[in-house]
Amino acid sequence: MPRMIRSYFGLILLTLLMALLLPSVAQEQPVPVTPVASFQGQAEVAVDAQAVVGRVLGNVLYYQFQNSNFYVTVQNYEAAFDQFDSEGADDFIVPAGGWSIGGLYVSGGFSTTGFTPTTTVDVTFYIDDNSLPGAAVCTFNNVLPVSYQAADLIIKLPTVCDLTPGHYWVSVFPRLDFNPNGQWAWEWNLTQANNPSVWRNPGDGFNSGCTNWEYLQICQTDWGPDLSFVLYAPLLPPTATPTDTPTATPTATPTATPTHTPVDTATTTLIPTETPIPAIEILANGSFEDDTDSDTIPDLWTQKLPTSDKRKCNKPGKVIAYAGECVYEFKSAPGENSQLRQEIDLTLLLPVEVNAGDVLTLNGYANASGVVNSKVSVRVIYTTQEKFKIKIGLNATSDYTAFVSQPLTLIADAQSIRVILKNLGTSGKIRFDALSLGLNNQVEPIALPR
Repeated sequence: MPRMIRSYFGLILLTLLMALLLPSVAQEQPVPVTPVASFQGQAEVAVDAQAVVGRVLGNVLYYQFQNSNFYVTVQNYEAAFDQFDSEGADDFIVPAGGWSIGGLYVSGGFSTTGFTPTTTVDVTFYIDDNSLPGAAVCTFNNVLPVSYQAADLIIKLPTVCDLTPGHYWVSVFPRLDFNPNGQWAWEWNLTQANNPSVWRNPGDGFNSGCTNWEYLQICQTDWGPDLSFVLYAPLLPPTATPTDTPTATPTATPTATPTHTPVDTATTTLIPTETPIPAIEILANGSFEDDTDSDTIPDLWTQKLPTSDKRKCNKPGKVIAYAGECVYEFKSAPGENSQLRQEIDLTLLLPVEVNAGDVLTLNGYANASGVVNSKVSVRVIYTTQEKFKIKIGLNATSDYTAFVSQPLTLIADAQSIRVILKNLGTSGKIRFDALSLGLNNQVEPIALPR
């Protein structure tokens, strides 16, 4: 029955104890705190904003995503459990120029069976009111998600939500019967951005006292502080552009003089020209923001022959990143031959294949000093077992400098793709940030969180 969720660690043990103590008692009444089953979410690895850019949605507008394995119940239950209906929301800042929001990705967990093919979600955007959700500015009820990834939601809004610059909140509220589907819970983000997330349970079925919007950590001191979600711009469809064909128009002549025989007038023909499908990001954690085990090796990357190379982050009064908080830094020395690599998981694209004719483009930022001998490369192995590599050589810089590869058009379907940062410098250091590997794919795959 509905309950508040903190973490699924230890829940299995509690389940076994309850089974031993009460083997014949069915759980027919809501138990607000005592867990009776573990929550299961998509908790394999951390997620980078660039890896979440979807093909059914547009570019990432706002990223606040972390696989914490901690959850809070958020659900619109059936009438029998209305007192447990509970809603969560988190805030974000819209910069100058405003945003048109076309969809979102929300990380969550299940207690039992989870979503059905007809599960819908209510999505509401609120203007901020004294650091809490205020009046609703966009409301979308009974939205059928595009996809359910594990317990996560990919939601494409039926129309865009246009927001002017300012402070806003977003709420996601799945409609799911507790019997027989169990509970869904929104995954926490353990790093706070802007205000803490909020939660409410109007019927107070969980005895939290949070019948209106309150910060998660007020409802329960060890909750939160934030929730995991990503906001997207809408994906613009290919458009047909009319192209005029020159026409020959006969000129009328006076009747008193010989006239030319009129010629049929050509008709303007509209020739559709497709707008190229925008590239999606297939490199994960390209800004090196995620390091869930704090080992100074960025998540989803592996080192080869490292010396003093590691992920480093900004400190108070010392900003080293080009964007965000962190970078990857190679320290050069005689004999240096170190690498940082990432194998792109092609199974996280729908359809699986990266096809012949698709185009890869690598870019990013580097800040190098000393005697520099460093390269960035992309290696592709085709299904035909042929190999191809594009390389970018780097030079010493006085600050972060952008680099970009020549576009690589695939000559066959890709079997594997690897991005490699290699350092052979003998002195100084080189820092990398905001790396991107864009894929232009005419089959239009969907990039999913990792």
